[in-house]
Amino acid sequence: MSPSEKDKQYFLELLAKFNNGTATTQECAFVEKFLAIMDHRKTGVLADFGEEKHSLEKEMEDRLLQSIRQDTENRVRRSIVHRVHFLRRAGWWAAAAAIIVLMTGTVYWFLNTTPKQQPVAGIGPVNDVQPGRQGAYLTLADGRRILLDSLGDGLVASEKGAQVVMKAGELSYNPAMAKNAVTTYNTISTPKGRQFALQLPDGSKVWLNAASSLRYPVVFVGAERRVEITGEAYFEVSKIKAAGKRMPFIVSINNKTTVEVLGTHFNVNAYNDERSINTTLLEGAVKVSHEKQIQLLQPGQQAQVNSAGSINLVKDADVTAAVAWKNGSFSFANASLETVMRQLARWYDVEVEFEGEVPGGAFSGEIDRSLTLDQVLKGLTKTRVHYTIQKNNKLLIEP
Repeated sequence: MSPSEKDKQYFLELLAKFNNGTATTQECAFVEKFLAIMDHRKTGVLADFGEEKHSLEKEMEDRLLQSIRQDTENRVRRSIVHRVHFLRRAGWWAAAAAIIVLMTGTVYWFLNTTPKQQPVAGIGPVNDVQPGRQGAYLTLADGRRILLDSLGDGLVASEKGAQVVMKAGELSYNPAMAKNAVTTYNTISTPKGRQFALQLPDGSKVWLNAASSLRYPVVFVGAERRVEITGEAYFEVSKIKAAGKRMPFIVSINNKTTVEVLGTHFNVNAYNDERSINTTLLEGAVKVSHEKQIQLLQPGQQAQVNSAGSINLVKDADVTAAVAWKNGSFSFANASLETVMRQLARWYDVEVEFEGEVPGGAFSGEIDRSLTLDQVLKGLTKTRVHYTIQKNNKLLIEP
């Protein structure tokens, strides 16, 4: 098969970028894997990347293609018609494997200069979407809005004497200069495609998922610590005392539901488009209240506040799945396609549209959030789910 000039140029440019040091991490991982398999000391690929009439030994070709096929088979081995299990990889091999799958067609034509009977796929979709990243907006008490995505270490703002500092990509507050400060509030908000971590004035840590927000005082004063959230957040609450008594930490959701703790680790999922507000406890103890109802949680349990206002207790909750987003993964357990798509829409900042009837079936497994949207969706094609990534970050799901 004769490759298109566009495909050929793409691969040659990739080698050039690797050679001059401008390739991305994923591109470098792919080329390094390519060279390791082919024993570049003999073939001299980099030295001759500009030569289009490049021939490789049959043994090298077979070894590379075998590796590619092996990786492709591994990624879909656990996929069946109505249930998909994703494979999670770690380290540089994860990036290399993903690139190999994406570029199988490109490598294939590069190694085979003689015509073949079977057509070969191209290098991947034109309209792919990159995964989300770290970033957020900080809204100060006076209404000023600061983009935190690219800020380096140092002072971000001074709020009534409290210093707001960025260090190693995390926002923190120094209340040492704010002992006599009046209560003022800041808000951290993450748009779709972003997540962020910060340390509150009391030392508690909060991780915000995509499309979420946290409103909090720049200094905690009085008998309690109260914050407000939308979306999803993971909390590690510090134990502190005021006037000799433990100072409770209260998370307010929609002015109706509250989660009260003293010192604990827990996750709150309160997206408006989900069926319930879910509070999952990892350590310590929490009290979930909704209007007049109260539910105490022990580690490993989850409280679900549904739209009718009742609280359902899940005694043996999937804690790992609840906090998977914080640890860099999607985790699904018998999830509907609509549930899966809501998570993808937030992280990849895409608009999902279903054409016709929504495909049924349940989806279970984990997948790395660092993959591109197309790499994630490829697994769903094994469940008879068809898709098109259109321009302007629109994802069309077809029957």
